[in-house]
Amino acid sequence: MPTDNLLYEKIEGQIYHPGKSSLLRLGKNMIAKFGEMHPILLKSMDVNYKVFGFEIFLDNISQFQEYRFTSSGGFVNNPYQMVERDFAFLFPKEIQANEIIKKVKKIDKNLIQKVTIFDVYEGNKLPDNKKSIAFRVLLQPQDKTFNEQEIENLSQQIIELISKTFDASIRK
Repeated sequence: MPTDNLLYEKIEGQIYHPGKSSLLRLGKNMIAKFGEMHPILLKSMDVNYKVFGFEIFLDNISQFQEYRFTSSGGFVNNPYQMVERDFAFLFPKEIQANEIIKKVKKIDKNLIQKVTIFDVYEGNKLPDNKKSIAFRVLLQPQDKTFNEQEIENLSQQIIELISKTFDASIRK
């Protein structure tokens, strides 16, 4: 399964606790739901301790098995140095991390190999209704090594897109 494309989404409903659960989606297909069970549901069943659960939708996963070949993919020997850049922004609290990942990847799908959230902070040291999200972007040149100006241009594109799209400000 192409795990790099998995998206986490908030679960609404009465089975799972809304703040302590998630669903996994791959494109339009729901792959799984997991998390802490809703306290109201547990109370109705006289359960006085936390219960966790998960559901896996095998029909939506099986599509990835049908096209599986027995041989592994070819090794891609890219001789150019991969570059990592970290960014930290102040976002409105309602912004979801997967929205950020999707937007950044769309800047240049050939050069941006991976976007990873590595820190989320919500606390009293931040302005009201704000949270800090930090993410790492892995850039892989395709035909020549990046120079400093190319890296700076891609970084500026990321900063401008995130700032405008999410009403975010970069943390210094």
